[in-house]
Amino acid sequence: YRWMQFEGKEHVTEFDESHFELDGRFESFSSTGHKEYQARIRAICLRKQGKSKEEISRILGRPERFVGKWWQKAEQEVPK
Repeated sequence: YRWMQFEGKEHVTEFDESHFELDGRFESFSSTGHKEYQARIRAICLRKQGKSKEEISRILGRPERFVGKWWQKAEQEVPK
């Protein structure tokens, strides 16, 4: 991951695969709208990882109908 901070110098940070795991619960004090957005994006990402609708439904704790609605959408199609 390349990034710049205040001094204008480019930095590089390396992440191992454990940083990209989606296991566990991701909770915060986000607004309801933000939580909905996160769930939609996660449904899309999990589908790209090869998960089934049933698996995604279980991981997100959402009905399969919710997963099916966002199943074939691109991240850009998800309203913010």
